[in-house]
Amino acid sequence: MSCSVETCERPARKRSLCNSHFSRFRRTGDVQADVPIASRRDSEFQRLDDGTYVCQECSRALPLDEFQTRKDTPSGRRKVCRDCRREHGREWRAKNPAKGSEYARRHAALHPDSNRNRYLRRKEAIEGLPKDEGISRDSLRELDGDRCCYCGVLMTFPDAASGNGWSSDLATLEHVIPVSVGGSHTWNNCALACAGCNASKGAKIDDSWRIRQGHRLRR
Repeated sequence: MSCSVETCERPARKRSLCNSHFSRFRRTGDVQADVPIASRRDSEFQRLDDGTYVCQECSRALPLDEFQTRKDTPSGRRKVCRDCRREHGREWRAKNPAKGSEYARRHAALHPDSNRNRYLRRKEAIEGLPKDEGISRDSLRELDGDRCCYCGVLMTFPDAASGNGWSSDLATLEHVIPVSVGGSHTWNNCALACAGCNASKGAKIDDSWRIRQGHRLRR
């Protein structure tokens, strides 16, 4: 079923309205306001001759799997690449730290098995790799200081009793070569990265994620 607004062909989501018109109704009380609703969803997803697609945010040509799926678009994909969406998320969390922390707490409470299983898989992977003793967030902080090994942001180090939730500048233990592709749990492969960089990098190994100048692991 499509949106109940006569000129709109988007799928209906709530109260017979598409997401855009429903958001307008909540803000203004009038779905028929004169200002037109523009959406990236309605524009063409540009495909180049080499099979790559153009991100509508950063204009980079990227393979299709760099765009997240979205069922209500003709292409079945978002038109903004994963990296740009992560950047939007980082900016939103920086502006809304309390909301970001609350969302992380709710997600952890709703999906405890998911978080636990991920922890166990990672622990099992580390146990089977070359490993140095004594590596921890505190020992790496003493060795490398308080700045992220990638972006250089000054990280936060809340203690276990503080109850602080997730934030993009939270210090995390980073494996430069990811454990999932055989990276070791050794001093030469471990550093501190802010949670924003750590989450964005994931399991990538490419030149877009280089250790910053002046860091111990910079090559």
